Amino acid sequence: LADAEIGARFKFSGPHGYFTFKPSSRPAVFVASGTGIAPFVSMSRTGVTGFLMLHEAQRVEDLYYKDTIGKAASDYVACLLQAAPSDLSPEGAYSGSAAGYLVKNLQPGTYDFYLCGEREMIREVTLLADERFMGSRVYTEVFY
Repeated sequence: LADAEIGARFKFSGPHGYFTFKPSSRPAVFVASGTGIAPFVSMSRTGVTGFLMLHEAQRVEDLYYKDTIGKAASDYVACLLQAAPSDLSPEGAYSGSAAGYLVKNLQPGTYDFYLCGEREMIREVTLLADERFMGSRVYTEVFY
């Protein structure tokens, strides 16, 4: 796009993804890293509510759409990988990875995990779901 001439025409299609919300009786746990929050914003804007939202980010300024998601989520937790000054850290923020938060705070049970973002986060949470939350379903979308 940067090299396109002014007035150039483009043809777009999509989205063509399969990362969509599938209602079930299991509680939904949404886990995003960085810009992986985007599909969850769309889901919340279409009426999905009552989910636990974990947004993993390097820094406070990397937390996008907190207000939008926070209205739809039953709980929103910022998982910060780099320590932030207490006056900048969002209320209820967790210092560490989303997987670390789940180990310490998610009660045993079966869940629907929706994971979007960085490949390593998806791998960690998928392994955790297999080991600690047997019978849960895991849906993924790798962004990077």
